[in-house]
Order: sequence, then structure tokens, then C-alpha cells
Amino acid sequence: PAQPEHGRAGVVALLAEAPMAAVVPAAVATGALRVQAPFDVQVFEGERLLGTNAAPVSLPAGTHTLTLVNTALGFSQTFSTRVAARKTATLAADVPLVPVQLNALPWAEVTVDGRALGETPLANVPLPLGTHRVMFRHPEFGEQVESLTVRTGGPVRLVADLRRTR
Repeated sequence: PAQPEHGRAGVVALLAEAPMAAVVPAAVATGALRVQAPFDVQVFEGERLLGTNAAPVSLPAGTHTLTLVNTALGFSQTFSTRVAARKTATLAADVPLVPVQLNALPWAEVTVDGRALGETPLANVPLPLGTHRVMFRHPEFGEQVESLTVRTGGPVRLVADLRRTR
């Protein structure tokens, strides 16, 4: 074994490479966005699908331009909204009203989603996009319930033939 040299002041240098610390970005402050709509919508930022209105969407804090989409109903709306860190913001869809024509043979009293509208024929009844429960009632021919899906683009008409229910 080697013996230390006497009489010489020795300097021992030890060089060791320390492992590099992982570069971790500062935590990105996030918040959430809850979207309110009477029907299912997908939430997009640009081309990226973030989620739906079924659950809050997590987003980095800041201002975002989001598009709400329901292709089946022909619905698309773009909003600019601000999300604060550790907070939940709410965005309510602005659902358009579409004119609907309701008629029955021979005639009927009409209720839509439990709200009485009067007797047929009914023209230009403003209903929001989505699915509605329409009840036609005639004193002699009884009741007929229909499901009506209101979409954008084009007239929406529903005619019930109560004479067939007897």
C-alpha cells in the first residue's frame, strides 16, 4: 500500500459530479370552469376538446377563448372568459330561441314542458334548442304526447293526428 509522504503539505482535491436537479417549472396556477347549458355541450379551446358540461373543466388561470358545441342541435357559441387560480368560474350558454309551429287534427290544447300554450294552430312559438315534451289534448280524442327536438336552421313543425289514437 502506498504510504503518505511525510514532510510535504499535501492538498487533496476531490472532484465529484453532483447529479443535476430536475428542472421543475413553477406550479401552474389552475382554476375550473363549470358550463351551464340545458343540453350536452362539448367545450373546446381552439381545436382542443377540454371536456363537457357534465363536469367542471380544469384550466390554467387566465383568460380563455372557449367554444361550446352541440353538433346534433346545430349549436356553437364562442365566449371569452377569465379563470382565477383555485376558483371555479361559471359560464352560462346563451341558448337561442327557435320559432316552432304546432298543429293538431282536429285541434287540441297544447302544453310544452308542462306550460299551457293555448289551442292549435300555434305559429312561431319561441322554444329554446333542445328536446321538449309536447302534449296535445282534445276533449273527445284524448291526449297525445310527443318528443320534439328543436334545432337551428330551418322551420320546426310538429303536427299530431289525434284521430289515430282512438
